[in-house]
Amino acid sequence: MCDRIWTIVLAMPALLSLMGTSLCAYEEAPVEKGGSISGTIFFDGTPPVRKPLKVKPPCENHTALSEDLIVNKSRDGAKNVIANAVVSIVAIASGKPFSKETPVLDQKACIFIPHIVVVPAELKLNVLNSDAMAHNIHTDTDNNKESNSTMQPNEKTTLKYDEPDHVAVHCDLHPWMKAWIVVAANPYFQVTGVDGNFKIEKVPAGTYSLSFWHETLGEQKKQITVKAGDDTKIDCAFVGK
Repeated sequence: MCDRIWTIVLAMPALLSLMGTSLCAYEEAPVEKGGSISGTIFFDGTPPVRKPLKVKPPCENHTALSEDLIVNKSRDGAKNVIANAVVSIVAIASGKPFSKETPVLDQKACIFIPHIVVVPAELKLNVLNSDAMAHNIHTDTDNNKESNSTMQPNEKTTLKYDEPDHVAVHCDLHPWMKAWIVVAANPYFQVTGVDGNFKIEKVPAGTYSLSFWHETLGEQKKQITVKAGDDTKIDCAFVGK
């Protein structure tokens, strides 16, 4: 049935736009002799200098730096690597279960923590305000309903998105506060840390399209074949703009 739907949709691009991207639901299933995908996201060019955010009173966090592009040295110091890039399998029919932990986006010391948070489609994201002042959650989306609401000190709320998306988040009350919510179609994703590395585990053997996304540098896709029980290495390099 799913293949038949895709045949119809591919012949009708306008219908695809109306229906969104999650036509066939991901199914959790046992993964026997699963493999893994690991690698590093590199930066090709002169590393940018992170600028101090223009934090204003009454916020006390005057040491916050911009997070739109974080480039660090690799562990051996030979190359530059990128933090906060999202690596994910674009489409996969079934595999490992979703994490039972609900992801959290906090507002603390007048910044969003973390800067990049990934939440599976149709699952909840907890949003916290740990500050002693009000904040505003204003989202800009491509495939989901946008939202704009004020959160009082120590308030908690939840967000939920039905379609895969890259959701920009900002606070209208404190314009330097920015973050991204990446809505994933399946549980096969990871955000790179300060070392630029990633590892996606328990992947069923097969050939997949792998997405490398960064809020400033854009997106690249590469095809990868995972063998049962093996760790498949793949790196990606973004050229500085």
